[in-house]
Amino acid sequence: MMALSLHQPWATLIAQGRKRFETRSWRTGHRGELLICAAKKRPSNVQLEFFGLSREDCPLGVAVATVDLVDCSPMTDELIRQQSDEELEAGNWRSGRYAWKLENVNLFR
Repeated sequence: MMALSLHQPWATLIAQGRKRFETRSWRTGHRGELLICAAKKRPSNVQLEFFGLSREDCPLGVAVATVDLVDCSPMTDELIRQQSDEELEAGNWRSGRYAWKLENVNLFR
């Protein structure tokens, strides 16, 4: 199984189903199950407050969920306009990047 490590709070936002796209500078051909892992870097208090999370919500250095990676699209103005404010804040939506579409979250307890 392929894995993707993310800093917190991004890993938790994916695990909670609140972040439906992971934005990356590179395209992937992978489709299917993807293990979401939380890196050991602590999130800032500003990030936690913005997303309404606590430190307890954001474990470090562990796998937090699996998801299905179903699509990888280049950034377009149309795709960006379709996103919620929270989704836009949770990613880097600049031109030239890619949006990995995530579905079917399986949160680890």
